[in-house]
Amino acid sequence: RKLMEVVDGLRQDGIAQQGIALPQIAVVGDQSSGKSSVLENITGIPFPKGTGTVTKCATRITIRRALKRTTPFSARVSFVINGKNSPFKNEGPKMNHTSVGKLQKTLERLNELIHQNESKTDIDDIIEVDIEERHDSDAVDLSIVDLPGLIATTTEGQSKDLVGSIEKMVSRYAEDKRTVILAIMEAHRDISNSRALAMAEKADEKGERTVGVLTKMDLVEEATEDDVLNVLNNSRKPLYHGYFAVMNRAQKTLNEGKSLKDARRDEKEWFERNKHYMSMDGRCGIDNLKRGISKRLRVILSKGVPEILVDIKTRIQCTRDSIKSLGPPPASSEYERHLLLDEALNSIREN
Repeated sequence: RKLMEVVDGLRQDGIAQQGIALPQIAVVGDQSSGKSSVLENITGIPFPKGTGTVTKCATRITIRRALKRTTPFSARVSFVINGKNSPFKNEGPKMNHTSVGKLQKTLERLNELIHQNESKTDIDDIIEVDIEERHDSDAVDLSIVDLPGLIATTTEGQSKDLVGSIEKMVSRYAEDKRTVILAIMEAHRDISNSRALAMAEKADEKGERTVGVLTKMDLVEEATEDDVLNVLNNSRKPLYHGYFAVMNRAQKTLNEGKSLKDARRDEKEWFERNKHYMSMDGRCGIDNLKRGISKRLRVILSKGVPEILVDIKTRIQCTRDSIKSLGPPPASSEYERHLLLDEALNSIREN
């Protein structure tokens, strides 16, 4: 937790804008791959869903569980504007919320604002969500970035540059050497067709920073179960940190208003009925995924923070050396200016 707070402080001080990579988890997935549902289950926050590219810019969610039992749920949303062409120069709201429902409405409003100004939205614009969960919740301390879903082509009314701009944004996060890539893909589709996995592989050739997540497990047909098991066994397309499998709330259950708690109960019961998946030790279910990525975040924080401090000290020393090479500062007082003039005149006379 303390390491997370150090990184958050460095990020707020603009260290990332100086080219120093900060530890983070980035969620990458094809459009409609179940990415928003995975995030919803991890964070407990209902994200905007629907058809089309729902997420219009990056969203960073930082969650901390309250240290005191009496501390209520709270969330702060801000829109961080780094791009000079952003249409939100006078927006940048910092909104405090005391309920998940109010937070959901704010996220929907911000996404709609961004959608209306899609052509002007900058790649550096990001929605920041800082959450303090109740002490008795099952939340884990986490910092995770949600990115727009990857698409193959645009539809009527969308900018023709949308495909390229999304890929550029995803690549920028994925190529960061201190970023763990959470690659989301549908379990009932061949992973060789996953754009998310392809982009992760391009940025992380050895698969050392990538964690695979198979969604919609209940849609897998019996004829393809062996293929899915081979993926979960990490034998078909090996990743250093392997794969996790989860279920998603179906659209029908969303329309019926089924709670996240009930959905997780249904997921647990489904995996218990399908014993061949339960043999995947610690790889099935949202709870195992949460523990897995929380562990990965702790590892990259423990390794990354000392490296970052060395980077900062090195840059400070380089800056000092550069300043020193410029020579003494110019005269500031009238007396110093007279001395400098006398030295110049004496030098001219001697020469």
